[in-house]
Amino acid sequence: DATSEASLRSSLINLFKTARDTKRSISARRNAWSALKSAASSKSTSTKKVVASLLPDLGKELFEAQAIDVVARLWANHAKKMQAIDAVFVVRPALTLALSKEGKKAACDVLESIFTQAPVAYASSCLPNVYDCLAPLIRDDSSTVRQAACKAAAASLDKEGGSVASLLNALRELVQTESDPEVASIACRALGVACMHIVKKEDAQTCCEVLGQRASSSKDSVAVRAQAAFALGSIAKALVDNHSSEYVGTDDALRILEAPETRVRASALRAAGYLVALRGFDKASRLSDALVDCCADALTSKESSTKQAPPKVRRNACIALSVAVSATGESVTRRQCLELLVDALRIFSTEVDDDQDRKALARAAAALSKAVPSQCTSDDALVGEALRGALAGLVRCDGEGAFPSSSDKIVQEERGPRLGDAQQRRADLFEALGA
Repeated sequence: DATSEASLRSSLINLFKTARDTKRSISARRNAWSALKSAASSKSTSTKKVVASLLPDLGKELFEAQAIDVVARLWANHAKKMQAIDAVFVVRPALTLALSKEGKKAACDVLESIFTQAPVAYASSCLPNVYDCLAPLIRDDSSTVRQAACKAAAASLDKEGGSVASLLNALRELVQTESDPEVASIACRALGVACMHIVKKEDAQTCCEVLGQRASSSKDSVAVRAQAAFALGSIAKALVDNHSSEYVGTDDALRILEAPETRVRASALRAAGYLVALRGFDKASRLSDALVDCCADALTSKESSTKQAPPKVRRNACIALSVAVSATGESVTRRQCLELLVDALRIFSTEVDDDQDRKALARAAAALSKAVPSQCTSDDALVGEALRGALAGLVRCDGEGAFPSSSDKIVQEERGPRLGDAQQRRADLFEALGA
């Protein structure tokens, strides 16, 4: 009620005064800061309401007091209110100091919250050069600081522009040398997020090399290997999307395709598909042959006598084939990829379990609509099978109503309107039928 909220408000103000009072004992001030941190991170509706009402008055003083650990919790719990009071501009001096001296982990937590929850332009004004500040923290002696710095790096790399050379080097070195599995896993993820910034040939080669080594290492945990394999695929995807011809080795991808763990194998399939698309069937013949074998094992129907692969592995096999069929180079493997993709279309059109399966179904149809006309003759039996699969998929999806993640909005872009998620998937299926 109003009385309780007023009492809590008064208590928090008094706690803040105690925390800043140099005449009070260290123990009293420490306890006051601890109570303020608890209030800042509270999920209670009434507490959040009181804390939010205090921010316009106490926000600036909090920043001046360099209470970065409290600020980190406020950004995580009250992001919109912090933006409303221009917290980035007030916190910048204290944040810069904390990144270079004390409170490093809390400072990284603030950065992660800002880059995750604030708009790009607003977040980018947080530090003069966020990458230069984070790079040394990724090499910090404390594993806790390294982990927090990697999380902040992943969040900032997802939004921030500019030169990232120093941060890329630090992340690459950390992926190569880190022994703490939690830090190594987050470092691999951050390097994968950084893929859009990896444009130089030497960067692509060295990043893929260290990620491939971690993904195929028998000494690493499943989490580290899965993140490394996913990051390897992300870099290969970025290079394919940019129509790059950079050389990236494929030996490590060959090894991780045989991983027994579902998470690692699923990410390995995705990475292999993009690497084949990047290198071409002729230059990645061993990898494309291995990819076909693994996808054949993954794409078994419920009626098959073979044990069915986990859904994630099946979907990623479909993604890998959808990407690989567009690869350059002449090879019989291309035909095998097409046949497996038609099998995938048939399986997903009759055994769709959830929205992710529907995405795989639409992706297979879209890939076939582009590949079949250029790679098959009109009397090829595969054309009829692809047509039946696309039609069955369309009936299946429409018969079950709207996609769970459907959006009726038409998203406007510079190049014209783009269909919503569900509409685009139906359009892909119709395109496959038309082709």
